[in-house]
Amino acid sequence: NYHGPFFYYIGLIPFYLGGVSTFSLRFMPALFGSLIVLLLTPLRKRIGWSGIISSGFLLAVSPSGTFYSRYAIHETYLIFFTLALVVSGEAFLRTKKSAYFYAIAASMAFIVSIKETYIITFGVLGLSLTLSWVTNLVLHWKRQKNLNLVEGKQAIVGAVSSICRALKERKGAILGSTAVFLAVNVFLYSSIFSNLQGLKGIISTLAIWISTGVGESGHNKPFLYYLGLLLRYDLSMLLLGILGLYYCLRKSDVFTLFICMWFSGMFIAYSLIPYKTPWLILNLTLPLAILAGNFIKFVKDSLSSRTGFAVFILLFSLVLANSCYHSSDLSFRHYDDESQELVYVHTFRDIYDLVDRIDTVSKFAEGKHTAIEVLASTPWPLQWYLRDHTQMTYWGEIIDSPNAPIIICSEMDLEILKPRLEEAYHQETYRLRPGVNLVFLVRKRIWD
Repeated sequence: NYHGPFFYYIGLIPFYLGGVSTFSLRFMPALFGSLIVLLLTPLRKRIGWSGIISSGFLLAVSPSGTFYSRYAIHETYLIFFTLALVVSGEAFLRTKKSAYFYAIAASMAFIVSIKETYIITFGVLGLSLTLSWVTNLVLHWKRQKNLNLVEGKQAIVGAVSSICRALKERKGAILGSTAVFLAVNVFLYSSIFSNLQGLKGIISTLAIWISTGVGESGHNKPFLYYLGLLLRYDLSMLLLGILGLYYCLRKSDVFTLFICMWFSGMFIAYSLIPYKTPWLILNLTLPLAILAGNFIKFVKDSLSSRTGFAVFILLFSLVLANSCYHSSDLSFRHYDDESQELVYVHTFRDIYDLVDRIDTVSKFAEGKHTAIEVLASTPWPLQWYLRDHTQMTYWGEIIDSPNAPIIICSEMDLEILKPRLEEAYHQETYRLRPGVNLVFLVRKRIWD
């Protein structure tokens, strides 16, 4: 399951500009992860500068957000364009300017081109918008004690009619934004018009994801899996977000109700699906941070004395400091520690020792042109780390007559391999991933 094409094309840009390196590989996820914080800014009209700054800080130092923004994966891009869609939609509803239709269409197009879980994103956001609007209307009726049922129905009909008229008046913008949506997806899914069959992937990928998401995939987790991750890694954001949830429900305007339902919908949707991977938590932390920022704005506005405000700043600084510590500890010290739940099927840092050993031994043979046979069925990411070696052969299985100066196989296949070796080899074992150990073999005469 390779998800959508956006990830691969956007990832090529740093390679062209700065060369092929780990820095280039991680640059775009790090950039988009950082831009998420800045993209909150247009929402200041709704939750004020204090809310935006608070939400931004919470996202910037979030252990899960920081960890996966250093990770070459699709989810960071998905979250960025999800926020772009929300920001564009809010701007349109607030200003009624047709130009925002194009931003909405572009955001939706990029979401579709990133990952097949776009169906969940669109479903949750659409349902949240509808429910928040209806809930706000019902609460408005309750305040109008003299409003009867007939008048209520008339109000709904009138509101729907006004929406239809507004859409009709913006027919040109709707057609133009539809063209933008189609153009982006055709451009990317057709591999820049070189493979028109790729357009089928927009729909066919859903079937693959549905079979994976509800079946026994080896990644099935309990219903409250994401709650456990939030409690362990983003506890501060969770507590402030829950308080924000309560405050937003009391405030009950359309935008705050929408944020509440956005978080709740994402939590329920991703919790119901048996297939769970830890990076999906980013779909929850984004609306949760906005809820937390909304609550902090409420607290800040409620404080009348300087002393109270100073205490509030101190407490919030301690919250951020705690998140900073956990982010640093996870991203730079325990990034391959199996006991960390966000560390999921990661490569162990043993990979550096293995690559160093291969580079060192190769100097006593043909250097970067030394023949290396990889017989392991799951060797990734050796292909990345050994990209400068020109004589790599990835068989993916034990072959009949292995005879390269350097051979790499899975530990479990070592006994099958040994009888097939034509001469003596020195061997060492390295951990690749949880449950996957690689054996490095080099001809004994080269080793000596």
